Amino acid sequence: MNATLLNARALLVATAVAALLMGDATAQATVRQSGHAAKRHHAKKHGKKRKKHTMSKHHAKKKRKVAAAQSTAPAQSSPPPATTTTCSTSPGVAPATAAPFEQHFDAAHVQRSPGDQAQDAADASTYTQVHVALVQAMAQPSLSESDQATVVLQQALAPFLAHLYAAHLEQSPAQQVAALLNPDTYALSHTVLVEQMLKPVADWVQAMLAGRTTCSTTTSPQQPAPASPSTEPRAVTIHGHMYMPDDLGVGQGTTVTWTNDDSDPHNVVADGGAFASPTLEKGGSWSYTFSGPGTFAYYCSIHPDMKAKVVVR
Repeated sequence: MNATLLNARALLVATAVAALLMGDATAQATVRQSGHAAKRHHAKKHGKKRKKHTMSKHHAKKKRKVAAAQSTAPAQSSPPPATTTTCSTSPGVAPATAAPFEQHFDAAHVQRSPGDQAQDAADASTYTQVHVALVQAMAQPSLSESDQATVVLQQALAPFLAHLYAAHLEQSPAQQVAALLNPDTYALSHTVLVEQMLKPVADWVQAMLAGRTTCSTTTSPQQPAPASPSTEPRAVTIHGHMYMPDDLGVGQGTTVTWTNDDSDPHNVVADGGAFASPTLEKGGSWSYTFSGPGTFAYYCSIHPDMKAKVVVR
């Protein structure tokens, strides 16, 4: 009986010890598994951080390369400005004075019949206005040159005044007598003086006879080439002693037609003689084709105060 109890107690103790041992092993296994899982999570988390850090370094390096390329790229320079020189030559006084008379005589007398001219003379107001404008057009070149006469006179007197001050007012009478006693030097100095005084006058007279050439230079940024102007036919109406429009821009090859809507006769005459229409009565029309570029100023020789222009590009 006692032996049986002892055996039972030993079995219970062994079972308890075995249970404790198995629980401890399970706990250790669980701890080990938890430790491995934590390590894997930690490694995964730090791996993401390392990858993110590597990508940030890559993007920063790429940005530095782009910034360096932009800083070393050459700046685009703007196109150089365009310089244009325009020269024009005015007609001499004689041609400029005779031209209005010749144009008026041809349009108002040669082309018109005696009956038409008698009708023109009967309208005293218009007849007087036309001929007053003709006289003004003929006198204008001479009046323009008279304005230049004052400048020329000042240029001619300048050498004389300089000589008078230096050779007579500044020098003593004895020095002037000594200069007179040397005929060669005296004659040479006064010959040079006369040449200096006559040169502005001679240049002025030559310019009046031959016409003056004036040039102007303008500098502007280069612009893209403008589109070619249209070559569609254009019309100009003559109404109220005016050309409408009085400033017309067209392309090369454009035909312009003038139509007289006034009760008075008119015509179309280019300043340089490039074209001239016959006398246009009320309702009459005349056309001209502009084949080349340029600015063509024109007027009515019957009524010289009527002026306009066509710009051909």
